[in-house]
Amino acid sequence: MKQLMLIIIYLFVSLGSLYAQRTEKGTILVEEFLAPSIQGNSGGEDPMRQVTIYLPSGYEDNKQHYPVLYFLHGFTVDDSFYMSTYRLNELLDEAIASGHIRPMILVLPNSDTKFKGSFYTNTQINGKWADYISRDVVAFIDKKFRTIPNKNSRGLAGHSMGGNGAIKIEMTNSNVFGAVYA
Repeated sequence: MKQLMLIIIYLFVSLGSLYAQRTEKGTILVEEFLAPSIQGNSGGEDPMRQVTIYLPSGYEDNKQHYPVLYFLHGFTVDDSFYMSTYRLNELLDEAIASGHIRPMILVLPNSDTKFKGSFYTNTQINGKWADYISRDVVAFIDKKFRTIPNKNSRGLAGHSMGGNGAIKIEMTNSNVFGAVYA
């Protein structure tokens, strides 16, 4: 009887995993590009900027164009922090697989500075950080990836310093982003 019960449990577990759906995984890329809005600042901030990009599963296999969500990081952290700590890629994989959201591109620009944050503000000393997001990053992503290049397919969100930046940037660049969340 005990052996029969173990066999039934084994079959149940085996069949369950056989029919379980596997969540397709998106791709994470880290790119670097020259940001004209930061170039030549008198504070010595590096205009070569890093950006982390999440591409949904299947991106490489089709010619579809995707909406983009730009996510601005908080003070004292950078783009890689949110991917490694909060595993945004896994959250997106699950949300897309379950049908809660449609496939999209997530972009996390690095706005870390010598002072640990840009506050996404244009300044004469450290560079034009609001322009870096609304012009440089958007132009780079639209040129390099298959995006839907219009404001109604672009969202801007952020956490902490990034939330402040998202609201501020949207207020002065409503022609670039169609939605904002802080």
